[in-house]
Amino acid sequence: MVVLRDLRDRQRRNERQIALQQDLLRRNQGLVQENATLKRKLAMLEARLEAS
Repeated sequence: MVVLRDLRDRQRRNERQIALQQDLLRRNQGLVQENATLKRKLAMLEARLEAS
């Protein structure tokens, strides 16, 4: 019984860890996209400044 409970606890911890990792990957991807957008906006603004 104790062994089964330990295995179930480990499995739950592993599942939680996987879910957290997936969440962090999703957040990271969102930040990477936001960063790319901001870099493009910055480049546009810099080009406008140089043109004026």
